[in-house]
Amino acid sequence: MRQLTSHFEQGFTPMWTIDDVPKEHRKAMYQQLAFIELTPTNWQGNFKLSQNKPLDVRAAIKHNLTLINKHTIAALL
Repeated sequence: MRQLTSHFEQGFTPMWTIDDVPKEHRKAMYQQLAFIELTPTNWQGNFKLSQNKPLDVRAAIKHNLTLINKHTIAALL
């Protein structure tokens, strides 16, 4: 819980730690936690090329990809 709190509270002012929460409140919070473990049985990749963007945005993306020598990807747009 300390690791999660310190990670996700970064950038908040003031940053608090789990130790700032009174012990009884922490106990109540911990009782609400549920942990699960998942074992992936299938992996699937998706190839998304901004097809939901307007034509002018796709053209700009294609142009910028060409500028950085990503011609193969640019040709797919």
